[in-house]
Amino acid sequence: MVVESRVDCFGEFDSESFRGVEFSGHPWSDWLTPRLLTRSDGLWVAEGVDYWPLELQSHLLERVKEKLSITGDQQKLLNLIGLHGKTLEDLVVSGYWRSPDNIDVRIYSALVDPQHSKSLAKQASSETAFSSYLPYRESGEEGSEYETNPKEGFKAWTTMPSTKEGLDEYDQLGAKGANRRPRFSSEIIVDFSLQAADSFNRKWVNSSNIPVARAESWLQRDRDDDDGGSSGERLLCTAAFLTEVLSLKRAELLVLIKLERYEKNYSGAAGEFSNTTAVVRIDESLSYDYIAGAINKQLKTRV
Repeated sequence: MVVESRVDCFGEFDSESFRGVEFSGHPWSDWLTPRLLTRSDGLWVAEGVDYWPLELQSHLLERVKEKLSITGDQQKLLNLIGLHGKTLEDLVVSGYWRSPDNIDVRIYSALVDPQHSKSLAKQASSETAFSSYLPYRESGEEGSEYETNPKEGFKAWTTMPSTKEGLDEYDQLGAKGANRRPRFSSEIIVDFSLQAADSFNRKWVNSSNIPVARAESWLQRDRDDDDGGSSGERLLCTAAFLTEVLSLKRAELLVLIKLERYEKNYSGAAGEFSNTTAVVRIDESLSYDYIAGAINKQLKTRV
């Protein structure tokens, strides 16, 4: 939309000032939104920031033949999704954060048919590390959901909300992820009668007010970030709820763990990406299999 004229705050037309300016279709809203708080309830995003989980503050680089490489250690990767032994308690089913040694960690999960789960797990683990993912859903500000890059055989069950930041976008105490925590898809929320128990959707409960999941978001500083900081977020569900979902949906769960490192080259040559991936297959009884993928797979970028 191109605005040809406007009425300024004193009620006078100023057609020349705004001639040719493009807006999304709501010029007053476009101008006002960045000057208001992100949230409509008056809370600052900083009020929804959690503590950085202690268990995620371990390093993911290890020295191999006098060179630092992303770990391929099975237990270290399982620890990232909450599998510390054969007993599953809270499982990380979606997330993104950065380790203290600057390794980007991405967690994806999707429901699959038990009859095809082994072949789909093998498929997911053998994909090119740099383009590997499992489908998830995204939601806009109006609540509509859509699946991003669907894959045959995989059913998305988590959602990444999308929000537009306002006045507190650059608040040094805030974390953008606090206002867009990952959650379950609308289908899962309806089918299992889930509801958020707080303003920031930190905790999710069922119809009996029993906690079934929690979504965390924290601020983590990184000297390499231009804005001085970044946020991490993750969605965890209880073992009891996961069992209920897999039973009702007659499905198994695949969890993709993806670690990525970018090494800058300050001499002017191309930088280098490295990836490690793994897939975990979980059945209704909560037994799981670990399928290793790429380990410190490298790819040089073009100058």
